[in-house]
Amino acid sequence: MARTHAAEIAREVTKRELLGAALEVFVAKGYPAATISDIVRAAGVTQGTFYLYFQNKKDIFAVLLQEYRKLVISGLFNVDLDSVRTKEDWIALANRIGSFLLDHIKTHGDYMRLFIAETTTIGSSFLNEADVFSGAITDEIGRLLRHGLKMNLLRDIDVKSVSLSCLGALKEAVRQSCFGNVPSTADEIIPRIIRSQAELLLK
Repeated sequence: MARTHAAEIAREVTKRELLGAALEVFVAKGYPAATISDIVRAAGVTQGTFYLYFQNKKDIFAVLLQEYRKLVISGLFNVDLDSVRTKEDWIALANRIGSFLLDHIKTHGDYMRLFIAETTTIGSSFLNEADVFSGAITDEIGRLLRHGLKMNLLRDIDVKSVSLSCLGALKEAVRQSCFGNVPSTADEIIPRIIRSQAELLLK
């Protein structure tokens, strides 16, 4: 039993090392130019080891996309809604979301640019992931809006329409921050857009 547990831990460590190496290779070379040889070289393993965990380059990139989506969704929306009871709480929530996103762009901007590029480029094999990502964010925004309505903080709104509107504003802010020519774009745009969206919804 102990040997089996140790083997499972070793397998998980190797898998994480492959994922970490793949992420760095994809950031450095881009998905199209990166090869499995690049990944195993960076991870210090053989190609045979790679195929014990992943079918191909597309497979490992898909896993990275899924993990990244979960990381961002959790960071943005992992909030105790019971603590959001007043208008001040609502604005504080918006500020927290803006702060997380701004910090994430500053510390992981290369990863965000990689995943945005590979899920929005025409002909990409991962266009469906962009829809999944957007859908997950829209659902979470809707959850926050329904809570705001329940607490009688917000104007009478159509949750679905407003969720999509907030998503559009958020995506444009991220796009400008990640691909804009002005270094300070994120600092100027991210907090202002998210806070203004939150303020406009209040009664």
